Amino acid sequence: MPPEMALLELDFDEAVRRVIKAPKKLPKGDNSARNLRGTIHSGDCIKVMLTLSAESFRVIVTSPPYNLKNSTGNGMKDGRGGKWANAALIEGFDNHEDVMPHDEYVRWQRDCHN
Repeated sequence: MPPEMALLELDFDEAVRRVIKAPKKLPKGDNSARNLRGTIHSGDCIKVMLTLSAESFRVIVTSPPYNLKNSTGNGMKDGRGGKWANAALIEGFDNHEDVMPHDEYVRWQRDCHN
C-alpha cells in the first residue's frame, strides 16, 4: 500500500467514534452492531477506491462541504448563506490550497462517482 494511504482495522464502536466523534460506548442494550467490523481507509479517495473491489464495501464516507461557491437554491451563491453560512471558503478558493478549475473539478467528481 502506498505510504500516503493508511489502513486502520477497528471494531465497530471505535470506527463510529472516530468517524462521527461518537461516545466511546454504544448505549446500553444496543447490541445490534457490536459484532460488525469495518476498515477505515485514509488517503486520496480515487487512489483508495481503485484498490477496492465493488463487492468489498457498502458505503464510502467523505468530508463535505464541497464547491460551496457553485451551489444553488439555499446555497452560498444566492447570498442567503445556506447550511454553510460561516464556512471558511464562503469568499471563494483564492486563498485556499485546494484551488481546482471548474472543468477539472467536474471531471474529478465524475471519477469519484464512477
